[in-house]
Amino acid sequence: MTHQHGFKVQGSRIFFTEQQVLKATESAPVQFKIRARNPEKTLHIGGGAPVLCGTGGEVYIAEKDKTQRLGTMADYRKIAKLVQTSPLDQMTAHESVHPHDVDAKTSHLDMILEDLTLCDVAATSSTQSADTVTDSLALLGIIFGGMDKLREQPSTMGIISPLSPLQYAPDQADGQILRIAQPHRRRAERLSPAGWTSHGRKRPLFE
Repeated sequence: MTHQHGFKVQGSRIFFTEQQVLKATESAPVQFKIRARNPEKTLHIGGGAPVLCGTGGEVYIAEKDKTQRLGTMADYRKIAKLVQTSPLDQMTAHESVHPHDVDAKTSHLDMILEDLTLCDVAATSSTQSADTVTDSLALLGIIFGGMDKLREQPSTMGIISPLSPLQYAPDQADGQILRIAQPHRRRAERLSPAGWTSHGRKRPLFE
């Protein structure tokens, strides 16, 4: 596929020129909508207006006394409720804080379920692997009336995190391939930012 589009390939490494990147961005739509559970909150992307949502991938919760602790599912629910009641947030932020008190193998399901039940705005979803993408789409299919309905209009978006300028984590690369195979996800993916915090890195919350 890369050879067909004129990309330079050396072994497992693919090189992109500035012109190729610019040409690829031209294929993204100027404007599109991401469906929300509440039709009145369906999100319009493009047209010059900013879209606001919370951060994602946080590991720790900061307390009033400036200490920090690992996040829990109770914390996640509180943040989801804040998103729902906020006059500014227009979209959920998947994994606003990682809940360390639930099974890591299925925590993405717990978080997506909380987002979809506590919030009626447009939702971001898990992109950690092909399995979590599949699970996200399955839950969204329940909300919006089946997988066929999802193909009619973008219903979520997510973030793929590069490990460095030269590679992507294999699990997220698998998720990206699956996302590209979904017509309803492709348009949103092209405009999503590439950046996420790491569970393995403790970031200082206070100076």
